Amino acid sequence: MASNVATADAYMAARLANKNDEVLSMVAPSIVLTSSRDGTYSGLDGMKTYLSKVSPTGSWQPASASPDGGAEIAGTVKFMMVPVSVKAKFSFDDAGKITSINVGRKRVVDGARCGVLNWASARCRTCRLPPRCETLCS
Repeated sequence: MASNVATADAYMAARLANKNDEVLSMVAPSIVLTSSRDGTYSGLDGMKTYLSKVSPTGSWQPASASPDGGAEIAGTVKFMMVPVSVKAKFSFDDAGKITSINVGRKRVVDGARCGVLNWASARCRTCRLPPRCETLCS
């Protein structure tokens, strides 16, 4: 699992540096990238399309291990000038290549700090306070 976390960190560093060849070297030929904002891209050709079409943005934290043996990276991106908390989830094959990346809004679960936006009001869906409040939402 530790190597999966390192691979996820290396992927994000290469992605933010726009090193597309390095990114492609880390993914399996059967890669599936799903983004709630940008759609789904399958295979190496799909990944190349995604890399050329979608500019790398946001600020990302170091990767952590996920319970399923993959890795997760939390980050913040701007959507229509509003900062949005997101999470990228990575799955790997036995060779350590990335087989799937799922990027979507970060959900508030298990007492995590709030910050998941309700798009209509720009407030947390659970506690109704502005993002980044100190309320523990569950």
